[in-house]
Amino acid sequence: MNDIKRNVSEILAICELEPEMKNIFVEGWTDKVVIDRFLNKEHLYGVNVYPMDMVGFDEEYMTMTEQKCARLKSCNKEKVVYLASKAEEKVDGCRMLCIIDRDWDTLFSKESNGRYLAYTDYNSMESYLYREEYIQEVVLNIFRIMGNFDVKAFMASVEHICRFLFHLHGLLIPLNAKMVDIDKNLTYDRQTNCCKLDEGKLIVKIIQKNTKNTIPANFPNQIRERMNMLPADIRMEMVGHEMVKVLFYGLRKHKNVSMQEEDFANAYWLCLDSCVLKEEPLFHRILTL
Repeated sequence: MNDIKRNVSEILAICELEPEMKNIFVEGWTDKVVIDRFLNKEHLYGVNVYPMDMVGFDEEYMTMTEQKCARLKSCNKEKVVYLASKAEEKVDGCRMLCIIDRDWDTLFSKESNGRYLAYTDYNSMESYLYREEYIQEVVLNIFRIMGNFDVKAFMASVEHICRFLFHLHGLLIPLNAKMVDIDKNLTYDRQTNCCKLDEGKLIVKIIQKNTKNTIPANFPNQIRERMNMLPADIRMEMVGHEMVKVLFYGLRKHKNVSMQEEDFANAYWLCLDSCVLKEEPLFHRILTL
């Protein structure tokens, strides 16, 4: 397949006619860039990586209920899962891999299964960035923070905030409740090198944004109870884009630089080490596709 948009039936036909062709399907363009860069660094060529923007679903929409169609149109993750399930139905063996973010699927015990489907090892693709050596590199080489800067204390504060937000989302999602922007509820202490989230103020804003009956009275206690149960790996409970946002907020408050969050994220991705990545189960599976 080349870099033109193909519909699902065309993709399945190509996979059936050329079962040795290696194709990876991902949610978005950032996922594609990360995997393409990894493959290049590992000198593994001949693997095609396609984000969902390059897959057409118009034919599929015509056969779906209105509800299922709306869900698929609004969510690239659902599209990847759908493509993987169709491949399992119609293709008897091919070298395809469909990758999705883990998100809250493990928390909700709603993990999808299939021989062509794979999850990120942690919450999302950005989670692979959360390593002390990468953050040290960001501190020194991107923000050029010299002298005393307690990276461990900084990371501990980021982890607490991100875990709180992860479980906050985990309670809001089943209620179909809306989240609010966290930016105005963050602060940074230059003395301790720690970020802080005003959790109470954030919850009040969420309650105000949603109907009174939506949010239960014991909402804050539920979050604290969930946070008392530590995960096997902290990256399971850190929403990727929020982790990047909090890191950027704290570092920029420590040393103001003329950089936007998107520019920071692009520079941060360059820290990924393929030698470290290939030890992760997902990337090992990519190598053996």
